[in-house]
Amino acid sequence: MTDGEHQVICSIEHPFFDVISNSTRRQVMRLIACEHNYGNRIANILNLSTPAIHRHLKFLEGNESNPLPIIRSSMKTKESYSGKKGGEATLYEMSATLGLFYIVMPNYVHSHILGPSGQEGMEEEIPENLKSLKAKLPTGAEGENLAKRISYYNLTQSVAESNRRILELEMALMDEMKKKDQLMKEVDDILMGEPDLEYNDRVILRAITCLGEKCSSNLTHLMNLNYSLLSDYVSSLRARNWVE
Repeated sequence: MTDGEHQVICSIEHPFFDVISNSTRRQVMRLIACEHNYGNRIANILNLSTPAIHRHLKFLEGNESNPLPIIRSSMKTKESYSGKKGGEATLYEMSATLGLFYIVMPNYVHSHILGPSGQEGMEEEIPENLKSLKAKLPTGAEGENLAKRISYYNLTQSVAESNRRILELEMALMDEMKKKDQLMKEVDDILMGEPDLEYNDRVILRAITCLGEKCSSNLTHLMNLNYSLLSDYVSSLRARNWVE
């Protein structure tokens, strides 16, 4: 099903499910989504070897096993993952605009991927013979059976309308998230251009902007910092009028 540049993909064979099936790849994606990130820094935070992380990065960039590029090389920089000046390091950023919607309710499971158009989707068709059924029914068992089929058809129409409204809301959410993403790119440009900001300063400022002020518990995990050290960074940023 498509609508402009969006498309709903209902197939469980979609490569995105293979991408997120690995817990390490999910952590790598989360770190890159939080801040354009370096392979060495990701390895340091996750306590894994650099070669192992780079294998995941290459997979997420897209290859024969993963035809869907999730991340991309952003730029080369002289700043190493530790925030010190050094040799060139590659920054990675998210590239795919995909939303995975998964809802589990009693007797109901709803899951699909909302992403760019151009990928094969699935649509359900209502049988033509049900569309032509009339309300005037014969008597007896034949009439009861036909009445059930009409009721079923009417219910499928109502469910289809609910699905349409759900899809519209999800597409509106995706549009709003894309607007936010563009605003965050402008934030990145400002933060990356400030020479007095260390790497950890930028991550904290970006997270506070993106996630809101109540994100300290996530930051300690994402940055591999204890709460006391994180508080010191925030205090320093407050003293320099970067945060209130």
